[in-house]
Amino acid sequence: MKKRFVLLAVLVTLATVLPAVGASAHGAVVIPFEKAVVSDLGDDPVEWAGVAGSVGSIDTTLNGSDVKPTGNVWHVAFVEWVVTGSGTACDDFTADLAGIVNLGNGRVALNGIVITGDCAGARIHVQAWLDTTTFSSQGTMRITP
Repeated sequence: MKKRFVLLAVLVTLATVLPAVGASAHGAVVIPFEKAVVSDLGDDPVEWAGVAGSVGSIDTTLNGSDVKPTGNVWHVAFVEWVVTGSGTACDDFTADLAGIVNLGNGRVALNGIVITGDCAGARIHVQAWLDTTTFSSQGTMRITP
């Protein structure tokens, strides 16, 4: 009986100490994503849609007026970054993101804040690679409380 009590106490302790699904040891939630352009590239705004996490969705929008090109590096500010059903502690949210897109090497780096939904107020960092022929991208969102 005593062994069962000790085992139960250990299991309860582990359950309260281990991070939530999708969280790293540092408390950050990491969500992989893939998205593709769903509007014509000549349209303004340009819209992307894809998968966030294993079964969720991601929808993003970029206005042409929010793109400031400097050679191969574009400074961008997304007017919409919405994730739904990512299967993590930050399951559904909208974020405000800005950063750079390097058309020379395809690197994307964005930073911002989760403004509504799960994890509102948390910092978000996006690292991705852009296919410069199709403008599809894949990467990760790291959300830190």
